[in-house]
Amino acid sequence: MKAWIPLTMIFALGSAAYADECTHPSSPSRPPDGNSATKDDMIAGNKAVKAYTADMDDYLKCLQAKIEAIPDVDPKTLKGSDKTAAEQSMKEKGQLTKKYDASVDEEKANAEAFNVQLRAWKAKHSSS
Repeated sequence: MKAWIPLTMIFALGSAAYADECTHPSSPSRPPDGNSATKDDMIAGNKAVKAYTADMDDYLKCLQAKIEAIPDVDPKTLKGSDKTAAEQSMKEKGQLTKKYDASVDEEKANAEAFNVQLRAWKAKHSSS
């Protein structure tokens, strides 16, 4: 008698990691206006962006772990409940990947918004 674990069980275990939600961090408030901000305003803005970036990196690591926990199996090669489980797992993996990509874009946009204001602040204060 061969011992085997049905694929449905493997997909269920892979999806178990999906059940624990990763916490998406809140975006930092709008960066200080580089044309009117004080040095302290810019330092506080920088700290907020750095804290957000650290939180976002943790969130991205959590999502990546969930993505990697879902096995890659082609549903076309399966039948019945195994096929259904594989299709659901692939759908979940796709949704997690979209969340991951959107979060990377969001993180870049927040950093760039601050950097635009920082460049404006530096330009204004470099001639003084």
